[in-house]
Amino acid sequence: MITYINSPFFFKNFCLLILLSLSCQKTQTLKNTIIKLQNDAGVEVIISQAKITNALKFKFEAIDQKETLHFYDTNLPINGLMGIGRPTLVELDKNSAFKQKRKAYALEKLVQNKDDMKTYPPGPIHLILELEKKSFLKKKYFSIPLLITYMACTETYCHPPVTRKRVSVNIPADWLQD
Repeated sequence: MITYINSPFFFKNFCLLILLSLSCQKTQTLKNTIIKLQNDAGVEVIISQAKITNALKFKFEAIDQKETLHFYDTNLPINGLMGIGRPTLVELDKNSAFKQKRKAYALEKLVQNKDDMKTYPPGPIHLILELEKKSFLKKKYFSIPLLITYMACTETYCHPPVTRKRVSVNIPADWLQD
């Protein structure tokens, strides 16, 4: 579904809203765009251009706004601790024309939960992924293949984990700076 948003901010930039299932492996274009990835794990992942140069911002939040979810530490092992939890993680696929400047980092501070595991406070979490090109490429758009991992839980139950789900986002070449 494509919707044009008529707010002053979005109208000027001709923002485009694209809904895409996380299980779908289509590539979507990011040009001052908000992309929402939804799946059956109760979570919506919103990908946008970060305010810092050459970075993507990822917002993880509950699809049902009445549900208060927490997400796990980005440093948790990929399969959790003894199967419990999953890291909230965004990585570049190894076949990318880009490399990560550093591991994706969260803007929120960690807290210790009742199971003695580090989580982020209940509510949305924001990750920043800083990128740099591996080589100079002359293209109008670059495809960025991503791997997204997370597990969202309430105080009483957890949604199914999502582990290294492949998603590709196209960005315009002029969005990147050398």
